[in-house]
Amino acid sequence: SEIGQLSLTYAMDLSQNQLTGTLDASLGRLSFLQTLDVSTNELEGTIPVSFCNLTMLSTLEIYFNALTGSIPACFSQLTGLLFLSMANNQLTSSLPDSLGDLLSLTYFDVSANQLTGRLPDSFGGFPNITDLLLNENYFHGPIPSTWAAWDTASYIRLSSNLLTGTFPAYVCSWPVISLFDLAENLLTGTLPSDIGRMQSLHVLSLSNNRFNGTIPASITTIPDLESIDMISNDLSGTIPEQIWWKTNLIDLSVSYNRLTGTLPETIGEAYGILHLHLSGNRLRGSIPATLGNCTVLYSIGLSDNDFVGTVPATLFNLLVVDSVDLSHNRLTGTISPLWGVLTTLVYLDLSGNYLTGTIPPQLGDMQDATGLYLWDNDLRGSIPATLCQIANISDLVLSENYLTGTIPECLLGLANLEALNLGGNELVGSIPTAKMA
Repeated sequence: SEIGQLSLTYAMDLSQNQLTGTLDASLGRLSFLQTLDVSTNELEGTIPVSFCNLTMLSTLEIYFNALTGSIPACFSQLTGLLFLSMANNQLTSSLPDSLGDLLSLTYFDVSANQLTGRLPDSFGGFPNITDLLLNENYFHGPIPSTWAAWDTASYIRLSSNLLTGTFPAYVCSWPVISLFDLAENLLTGTLPSDIGRMQSLHVLSLSNNRFNGTIPASITTIPDLESIDMISNDLSGTIPEQIWWKTNLIDLSVSYNRLTGTLPETIGEAYGILHLHLSGNRLRGSIPATLGNCTVLYSIGLSDNDFVGTVPATLFNLLVVDSVDLSHNRLTGTISPLWGVLTTLVYLDLSGNYLTGTIPPQLGDMQDATGLYLWDNDLRGSIPATLCQIANISDLVLSENYLTGTIPECLLGLANLEALNLGGNELVGSIPTAKMA
């Protein structure tokens, strides 16, 4: 018998099992089927052309399998489809232009496949599309101008492709766009000066492209913007100061650009921020003490800039911080023993500065730390044995300082230690030979 004999079935859910084999072509005989979900299995082979006969379908979910081949062009016959997800398979070839005939479609996801070709102009005819996920494929060429007609688009992900051209300025006119993701493409040009018209935007992801020019000041007028990711572009100019007044901002990631200027005291107004990544720019001046007002900060990246002065003591108010990278600046002063109060800290990098004094024994109180990097400073004195209390540490890098004394034998008891670099110091004595614990 065949599953296709269930002629009156209108809904079938076989998802989240360990089903193997191929999609049964006899499913195409279930003419009353409205919902078919075989997602999250281990199915192989191609998508049967017989599925094009399921003209009553409103939902088709075949994601998270190992399906191969192309998307049948005759899917255009499924004119009642509202929800179509074929993500996380191994589908190849291009998207059929005929899919533009699916005028009822609201959700379309083919992310994480091996699809190629250009993005279809015909998709501009989708009158009801809300979610379009084409990320993690090999699409190339520009983003079609025909897509300007959309007025329902809310969640658009085109990241991790080979798209070229410029930022599509018409997106600024989409009335309900909430997430727009163009990261990891080959896009160039400047960002639209009127990007602030995207008043419904929550997440903007543009990292790893070739955008240049400045960050438009109008971006600060978007009321509910939570995440800005522009890492690894060629942006210049200053960070708009009004951005620090956005109390709902959660993530500001603009590392590895050519941004200049200083960090203002108003940075403390962004008290809701979780992730602050400004590394690899040309920022200068001191690190504002008001940064300590951002008490929910989880990760801080200020490395590879030109910051001077001392590390503000207010940073030790950040009691939930997980990662701090202040490396490769021109910071001075000593390493505060108060780093030890940040017991949630997993990653601390102060390397490549002009820090003096000794390594505080209190650093051993950072019980959750996996990486501690203090290399290339002017540190003196001995290596505190208390560092051996950091049981989970995998990277301990203290090289290129003026450390003296012997190597603590207890370091050899750190079972998770993968990288130990003590080179370029003035250590004496023999290399410890104690057995690993």
